[in-house]
Amino acid sequence: MTKPAADMVAQALNMIERGDLTLEKGPEVFGEAWDLVYPAVKIALKVNLASQPPVISSRPFQPLDLSSGWHSLQSQLETTPQLAASPQPARPAQPVFEWWAWLLRFFQSRPGQALGGSLVGLVLVFFLALGVAESQPGDPLYRARLGWEYLGEFVELNPDQKALVALRSADNRLAELENMAFAAKPDQLLEVQGQYLRALDASARYSANPLFHSYLALYEQLNVQRDRVTRLQLAEYSFGPGARLQYLAGRLDDAVYIIAPRVPGYSPPAPEVTPNPATPAPVPVR
Repeated sequence: MTKPAADMVAQALNMIERGDLTLEKGPEVFGEAWDLVYPAVKIALKVNLASQPPVISSRPFQPLDLSSGWHSLQSQLETTPQLAASPQPARPAQPVFEWWAWLLRFFQSRPGQALGGSLVGLVLVFFLALGVAESQPGDPLYRARLGWEYLGEFVELNPDQKALVALRSADNRLAELENMAFAAKPDQLLEVQGQYLRALDASARYSANPLFHSYLALYEQLNVQRDRVTRLQLAEYSFGPGARLQYLAGRLDDAVYIIAPRVPGYSPPAPEVTPNPATPAPVPVR
């Protein structure tokens, strides 16, 4: 405790001893300093009261010297050695923090930086591939999607696989047309229809290769696409003036007509015989 505070405590005790001060009137005399000296004054009064209990005696009454008792208590407090704070036991290292610390040290090294750059590149490639796969006609990545599908035709060496990959690309274009009803723009329609015709022509070109054998699979897929285009024609009004579904249907009919004779077990349909109206029907004999 500093000297000015001790002096104020001694002054307060003297005033209490003379009857000039009470604990309730302390803030009026000492103002804001009373909050500082009040705990010490209260303790000193309790100590003096405990050490000097009132007794019945014939000796003349001598008031207790409160200031000297306070000074004695102050000197004892100042000379009493303070106990050193007991050290807190060290907390065991957390495994998670050690793992993260090891990762940070690793990624700060050259191998870690190289690996981190590779991981970032893989993540970017993944999101780029996802964006390409989900792109729609008119999107910036749509041409990349078309190029990726065409790459499947380019890397295949077997004409059967080339034709099937081309028809798969045509299926994707039909699916896009089916999703574009009431929402397609003319330039989007032109692009999707043009890409469909490209894939259809590619499948026909691959099927003309002498090494091609999958005529039945090609024939079945072409018929499935013809049914889908027929259903689209029923709602052609929903695509606007840019729709060329009648033309797509005609091209599909031509492709099916060309590939049908090559399908194993194919038999051409029998010609329809129309009766001659000039020839009278024979009369049954009864």
